Amino acid sequence: MDRNNLRSQSLDLLRFPLAVVVIAIHVVYPGAYIELEGNTTLEGLVCLLSGMFLDQSVPVYFFISGYVFFLNIKFDRQVYIRKLKNRSKSLFIPYLTWNTAVILKIMLLTFPCFAFLFKQPRVMSDYDWSIGAILMSYWNTGFGITHDGVSEMNEIYPQDSPLWFVRDLMVVVLCTPLIFKMLSRSCLIRNVVMIILGLCWFVAGLFPLGHVNQLLTAFFFFSLGSCMSIGQSDMMSTFGRLFKPAAFVYVLVSIVYALMILDYPFVANGLKKINQLAGLIVAYDISALFIKKKVCRVSHFLTSSSFFVYASNWLILYEMKRIAYILIKPDTGIEYILAYIATITSVVMLLLGAFYMLQRYMPWVVKVSTGRK
Repeated sequence: MDRNNLRSQSLDLLRFPLAVVVIAIHVVYPGAYIELEGNTTLEGLVCLLSGMFLDQSVPVYFFISGYVFFLNIKFDRQVYIRKLKNRSKSLFIPYLTWNTAVILKIMLLTFPCFAFLFKQPRVMSDYDWSIGAILMSYWNTGFGITHDGVSEMNEIYPQDSPLWFVRDLMVVVLCTPLIFKMLSRSCLIRNVVMIILGLCWFVAGLFPLGHVNQLLTAFFFFSLGSCMSIGQSDMMSTFGRLFKPAAFVYVLVSIVYALMILDYPFVANGLKKINQLAGLIVAYDISALFIKKKVCRVSHFLTSSSFFVYASNWLILYEMKRIAYILIKPDTGIEYILAYIATITSVVMLLLGAFYMLQRYMPWVVKVSTGRK
């Protein structure tokens, strides 16, 4: 297998597992610390999983997006316009589609027949259905129909929360002429730009700067991928040399993060930044190794379904978790773990089944919702 093909397959192999990681973190992390009280086993597991996987997928997605954007092209005005047209179909339309679907889902769940899913049944009056609130739901739920409170770091999210990645990726794509101009200079200038951008991303991430932190994550990892693509760096060689130290750092920092997160969240935030970089290298190298050693091969079905699974899980995730809790009635750490596994498995299988049926009988829905040609 030639190096270009191996590199391409390695990136493709990552797409579906990263989507599953996003689902797993969304199942385990939100509200989990409330469930942890007095539960040492569950507390240790959730903290370790957070250290290893929390906020790890999206940086890799940004990196892949940046790398692919400038790959094997001569970037100019015409190419930029063509790229914008393509991204309007692959990003903007799916972004509108999935956020609209989540808004409609919220409305649907106010019907009495779904009351069993909630400890306190929802009604229409619980939400703000003004035009302004509906429009803001596509950008920031804090001012949207749900008026969700901001996170500890003040990040903002659209109604389909995982799609903050797409929202900020669209912002970055608009700025690609500037990114190209800075990164197409000499190797020295390219490295200086990336160091400055990386320092801004790392330092700002220690403070609750909200959307600024999210945008810096988008710009840094997209630019990192772009830098390797524009500079024609051999990704396999570069990441391969860094695998052993990156793996050591990744494991060590994950453990230290787990020990720090509950009592020293400020320190843990800094450690997480380190792990995002180390995790990118480790994920790619393991993927390349699996392909090279024929441990597994790229599944076209799973790769093509990855965005669908990533974007749609918000529609069913918490309802499936609630059903798992009703059926299992978790009380001990082991029972909570079983409920988490049942939720993750059922969500992934249901979404894969839905994708298969839509692809077979309603392919136009897949095209619109995933931006595929």
